[in-house]
Amino acid sequence: MLTANNVLSYVSDTLPCPPTTIGTGDVILENHAFLAYKRQYNYVLLALFGTCGPEAQIVMSFTTSFANAMLRLIKAYGNQFHTRIMFLKERLSSITKGDSNVGGYLHSICSIIDELALIGHSVEDLNLVIVALNEFCAVIRTRDTPLLFDELFYRLVDYEIFLQREKRQQSFIFLS
Repeated sequence: MLTANNVLSYVSDTLPCPPTTIGTGDVILENHAFLAYKRQYNYVLLALFGTCGPEAQIVMSFTTSFANAMLRLIKAYGNQFHTRIMFLKERLSSITKGDSNVGGYLHSICSIIDELALIGHSVEDLNLVIVALNEFCAVIRTRDTPLLFDELFYRLVDYEIFLQREKRQQSFIFLS
């Protein structure tokens, strides 16, 4: 997500913050590049916060920088690193759709993989497909090429829309 949106440099601290003002002598102006940088930095920080689960959000409360957020997370989960990975992987392997819709189900999976990525333990795309397919084996036929998680997401949402449309049509026919 960070690379795709070209904001990884904000997190990795490789993009220097522009000065707050520009100019020399008597002519000093507000630097619009600084304002744009701070706005984007805050959006990315909020995105990081939003991708974390409730426990990690509590740990990062009142943080104002990525460095501070990471320090808080390391302090909270550093001693429990392996335990945390096992816990999140267990949650990922046992997640079920239940009464939630496809989007909610896949969002739950994304939330867990984002937490794993946050502590430096990413999950391969093929494993995500396997996890998601645990609930939907009959929905998608096997293919010769591997199915990517994003593609699966859209296929399942489309399938759910198809099922809802069929249900409405059957209700309409039944009422007629």
